[in-house]
Amino acid sequence: MSNLIIVVFVVFMWCWDYPGDHPAKRFISKFSFPFIYMGFWHGWAMFAPEPIHVNRRMRAVLTFADGVTEEWRPLSPEYRQKLINLLYARSFKYEHSLLSPRMAYLYPPLCEFLIRQAQSETRKVLRVELLRDTQQVNPLGAEQVYTAVQTQTFYRYDAVKRVGVVIPSTLPKKT
Repeated sequence: MSNLIIVVFVVFMWCWDYPGDHPAKRFISKFSFPFIYMGFWHGWAMFAPEPIHVNRRMRAVLTFADGVTEEWRPLSPEYRQKLINLLYARSFKYEHSLLSPRMAYLYPPLCEFLIRQAQSETRKVLRVELLRDTQQVNPLGAEQVYTAVQTQTFYRYDAVKRVGVVIPSTLPKKT
């Protein structure tokens, strides 16, 4: 039985990167939710001859009625121990998914969650902005390891009207 599970998993991962209209991809897409939920999806970009050299992080800025702003970050190496980050690897994959334009349907629930966490009887959230911080990683041997961080607001949510707006990317494409 365990051999069958391994074979099914290998076939599933092999077909994962097929184009969306490929019959094998359409078939495995019907069963992909548990794999995505458990964080078993993958990307082949790190094995490419020209791998992606960019760090992407997400954060949110909540604006309150009194004008005060607070920043929220998902699990971040700056705030947690490495062992804790390892245990929450699925959260990093969730953050990566949020940065994908195909996952825009996740933006409103995330904003609602942040509002529920931050709002109280004395503090009212007016707006939530989701921000993408992008930083290029320079080639080995470069004087600077990273380029400057570029920040872009990619979603703005009005907490009063309960509506959001996706903001098109203004960042340059991969170089």
